[in-house]
Amino acid sequence: MEQPQVIREEEKDMNAFKPFGRRLEERLNGVRERLMECLRGECPCDWLIQGGAVLNIFSGAVEAADVWLCDGFIVYVGSQDTPEEQIPFVQPMTAKQVFDARGMLILPGFADAHVHVESTMLTPWHLGRVLALTGTTTIITDPHEMVNVAGEEGLRYMLDNAEFSPVRQIVLVPSCVPAAPGLEHSGADWTAGEIGAVLDWDHPRISGLAEMMSYTDVIHSGERAAAIVKAALDRGAFVQGHCFGLRGRTLAAYILAGVESNHESLSGADVKAAAAMGLHVDMRLTSSLVANQVSDLAGGLRGSRYLDGIAACTDDVHIRDILKTGHLNATVRTLIDEGIAPVDAVRVASLNVWRNFGVRHAGAVAPSFLGDLQLLSRGSHDYDCLGQLPRAVFVDGRLIVREGRLLADPAAVSPPAKTAAFESRNTVKMHTVSAEQFLVKPPRTAAADAGVTLRTINHSGSSVINAPGQRKLPLKDGAVSLAGSEDLAWIMVFNRYGQAAAGTGLLQGYPLKQGAVASTISHDSHNLTVIFRNPDAAALAVNSLINAGGGIVYVDGDMHLSLLPLPVGGLMSAAEPEQTADLLARLEKAYQDANGKDVNIMQIVVMALPVVPALRVSDMGIVDVLAQKIIPLFIGE
Repeated sequence: MEQPQVIREEEKDMNAFKPFGRRLEERLNGVRERLMECLRGECPCDWLIQGGAVLNIFSGAVEAADVWLCDGFIVYVGSQDTPEEQIPFVQPMTAKQVFDARGMLILPGFADAHVHVESTMLTPWHLGRVLALTGTTTIITDPHEMVNVAGEEGLRYMLDNAEFSPVRQIVLVPSCVPAAPGLEHSGADWTAGEIGAVLDWDHPRISGLAEMMSYTDVIHSGERAAAIVKAALDRGAFVQGHCFGLRGRTLAAYILAGVESNHESLSGADVKAAAAMGLHVDMRLTSSLVANQVSDLAGGLRGSRYLDGIAACTDDVHIRDILKTGHLNATVRTLIDEGIAPVDAVRVASLNVWRNFGVRHAGAVAPSFLGDLQLLSRGSHDYDCLGQLPRAVFVDGRLIVREGRLLADPAAVSPPAKTAAFESRNTVKMHTVSAEQFLVKPPRTAAADAGVTLRTINHSGSSVINAPGQRKLPLKDGAVSLAGSEDLAWIMVFNRYGQAAAGTGLLQGYPLKQGAVASTISHDSHNLTVIFRNPDAAALAVNSLINAGGGIVYVDGDMHLSLLPLPVGGLMSAAEPEQTADLLARLEKAYQDANGKDVNIMQIVVMALPVVPALRVSDMGIVDVLAQKIIPLFIGE
């Protein structure tokens, strides 16, 4: 019998992968003749947007011009009657539909260079409906949150649910599943083999490799990281980065490894250093940053002669902030307020994003470019309206928003039926817990009066970076007591994927005065994290999340419970966006009423992220991020 042929890795056809830019070129080439016919007046365009003023991000000018669209592309921008034409056309251009743009400024739709849909707490379908109203027409997503929860099934859910999104959702294949292999467990484990296989799906919206968070391994050619990057580069895929404060040779090593961008700038100096070496900088000016951080990051742009390598992204931003503040329209307004020229600010949120990903025909209002447009009410000055919600939005040459309302609202169309089954499945695979499990006991018997010394994780409210410390504490009934130490709180991370694993740490300075707060949003493995001072409150909080299928919960000192259920993978809600935002606001109010008006309940979501220095807690224990090893809670034991 003939034996099956074995295909070696080096013999695989890497041409199965096509990035979005190549697919767009092929699509454009397929309709070029029709676009030319429209230009010559031989057939009608789909749309004529008439009477507006166009922001030309190539010249920097704002000029009265009509815009003609056909087959999803821009055919022409300007007047039909141009006396300078050397070879005038005989027939006038026509259009099937006309949009009256008088009094409006026309600019390209905004594109987000890096966003985690799951962090918004909305499903992809719901998020698209919200973003369309802000003028964002494309998001480039990294679904590593959901893939860490549910592997390939989670990725297929994200792709399928986005199918009817009114805004374009381009997906990069997650590289960090889990983010720190060997230091945490998640719901999946993707090596270069799994990642290469997904790139070869030939899916029209899969377009590259998402953020390489294990940047130390990339720099030093760690076996796993090097294989993942190679799988992407062999296929001609874009490689997205994630690094903190690199300079000199380490930054050069990161670039030489194949990484093309970074969104983790912590200062203006970081922005300047990366841009000077040609690394694309994805500016993350989200509402979670305080004013001085925004000004510092924007300061990295002020005075720069060229901003071509700067793109806009939001990374992690939740629905309450989008509804309250906006999306990339808010980023553009922030850049302008920080002294960046308006045209440059618009380029950062449009053309630069696309060029970052090697896409030539998107991000501007010009012939042959993708028909993604937004129209704003023009003020007394050309740029006064930037940052406002658009009156109309076109995506792929289709009018999807008019006078602030979605047309053919996707709410009237059910998402694919196959996503409903996933949305109803509880991914929190844990048994209920008791208060006894939250008593922290030393590994060896110690005298109560002698006490024990524990390692502390010193929390800073102004930065995600923490610092190590230590504290001597007394024992009570064999367990460590926090009595009299109001600045301390316990943190436990439970594996929620069926393994009986849990890690414990001691936080100093965390904004929790009473009760317990718990979350299944816990970047990036999304195990169940609980921070507490009261074991009974901790047990109630954890059990409520097990029953709800995930979410965020706060239990105060009187055992009153406030819950935001997020049953879709323990990360998102399929409810209406406004309802999710309202529940989040109520939850945060309950937390602030008990712990301080300025504290942020969402700080819990990064306390188990073992790629951010210096110490974190995973379901395996305390992680020394820089040393990349598990270290004990008790010192001297």
